Amino acid sequence: MVNIHKNAHIVYNVISHMSTLVAASSVVRAILVAGITFAVAVVAITVAVSVVARHCIGVVLIYQTGALTEVDTF
Repeated sequence: MVNIHKNAHIVYNVISHMSTLVAASSVVRAILVAGITFAVAVVAITVAVSVVARHCIGVVLIYQTGALTEVDTF
């Protein structure tokens, strides 16, 4: 009889803590999603900046070689 009561008490504890665990896991999930979103944004910005920088460097090099004049850009 004591064993059954003990098991019931353990089950009750697990069930009562489930809501806390679910709340904690949703917070962890939100943090992970925010972190992943931030990481993706950083990668996208880095790629965009490198593409623009590469383009600008290319234009500067073309200007320096004289292959492109200011008239050609318009």
